[in-house]
Amino acid sequence: IVEPELDLAFLLGAITSRDQTPVIEAEVKYERFRRLELVCDLEGIELGPEKELCSEWVLAMLSETPRTAQKKYYELWAKAMNARAPKPVTGWCTWYYYFNKITLAQFEDNLKNAKELNPKIELFQLDDGYERAVGDWLDWNDKFPISPKELAEEIHARGFKAGIWLAPFLASISSELYKNHPEWTLKNQDGWSVIGMLNPMWEGKIAFALDATHPEFQQWLKELIEHLVKDCKFDFLKLDFLYAGALPR
Repeated sequence: IVEPELDLAFLLGAITSRDQTPVIEAEVKYERFRRLELVCDLEGIELGPEKELCSEWVLAMLSETPRTAQKKYYELWAKAMNARAPKPVTGWCTWYYYFNKITLAQFEDNLKNAKELNPKIELFQLDDGYERAVGDWLDWNDKFPISPKELAEEIHARGFKAGIWLAPFLASISSELYKNHPEWTLKNQDGWSVIGMLNPMWEGKIAFALDATHPEFQQWLKELIEHLVKDCKFDFLKLDFLYAGALPR
């Protein structure tokens, strides 16, 4: 949030999420904030008479440099939650040049020449653009006439670790996943599916949030990940839009 008159950025966020799910809610009218709240969902925790319960730790700060504030937030959250330090990996990803316009021919051309152009590359990752619709991760579009397993084998044959992009808690309105299992979507209090993302680049444009507590969806997701990792041999999964798995009803 940037206030142009003060030239300051305001950051609000929870730096812990141990027992409760923090959710930020904002109401904007006439380009001004009418309401800005951080609510901690108790996730069914029962509080007895005369008992007290603290919320998760919250950070609120003003900064002249939004990126610096964001970096500070991530550092504090990582420290408070004992986040694991990732091992640095040098990789190539389709997204930052091709975005979702990537084709198999372009992917294979880059794969063929990657070692010569940059011998430090260890990981080769296919990003958004291969799937027929978000949610149908094994059903690829006409730009990718190849199976996930075959693509991973091509990457491995060139001496790289294989990576692929997923948005596991979203399903496009045009996906087979949504058409076959609308009951897996998160529902609001009126029984409507909760919209998790609006993206004009995606087939159907509207993507619903999937209910992470639904046992059938949990089993489907478990089998999908096992298939990609164990059967197709992908070494790296780029998991995107994970907030959708924590959206409120």
